[in-house]
Order: sequence, then C-alpha cells, then structure tokens
Amino acid sequence: MNSNLHYLNSSNYKFKTETIWIDWSKKQNDKYEKKQIAFLCLHNKTDHKDIVHPLTEFVFTYWKFSSYNTQRKHALNLSTFLNYLIDNRHQLKITSIKDLKISHGKRFENFSRRKLP
Repeated sequence: MNSNLHYLNSSNYKFKTETIWIDWSKKQNDKYEKKQIAFLCLHNKTDHKDIVHPLTEFVFTYWKFSSYNTQRKHALNLSTFLNYLIDNRHQLKITSIKDLKISHGKRFENFSRRKLP
C-alpha cells in the first residue's frame, strides 16, 4: 500500500478532527442509542472539502468504547502529529508514513513541549 504523504503540499492540506453522531446499539425498546464519534479528516484548504482519513479506524479500534472526550483527545493528538509531519517533511526526510522512526516521535514530543506556555 502506497502512502500519499509525499503528495501532500503543506500549504494545501491539513489534518483535523471532526465529530459525528451515529446510531450505536439497539436498546430493549428497539430504539438506537446515539453515540458521538471523533474521526480524522484531511482538509483541502483550496476547495474546503474534507475526506475521512483511514487512520480514523485506528482511533475507533482502540477507543470505540471510551467516552467521546477520550476519543477526541486521541484524534486531536494524532491530527497534530500528522500536521507536524506534513509541515516538517523535508527537514524530517520523510516521503511516506513508512519512513517514520521513533526519533520522529521524540522530535514531535520535544516540539510540542516547546509550544507549551
């Protein structure tokens, strides 16, 4: 599977977290319970269209039974990390998600700590 990270122009695309309400499970009265879900989108700044990103499955797989706020927190952390990768892809020398190393995560962590007040 090829990654499209190297096709993304940092001035045109950005990851973001969105929310949707879904029918989650049937209750005893045959009514569906509503559940709020956080998911990742790739936002095109030129045409303002959003595409649900496949990494949403990662968030859903690990936190689907968690509260919305927990899902959202992890989705926001992931979208922030992905935007960091796009913005710094040349400096980090990555053209694909396959190029990621632990050192990239450490650099992001240090970068994030410097941004804290």
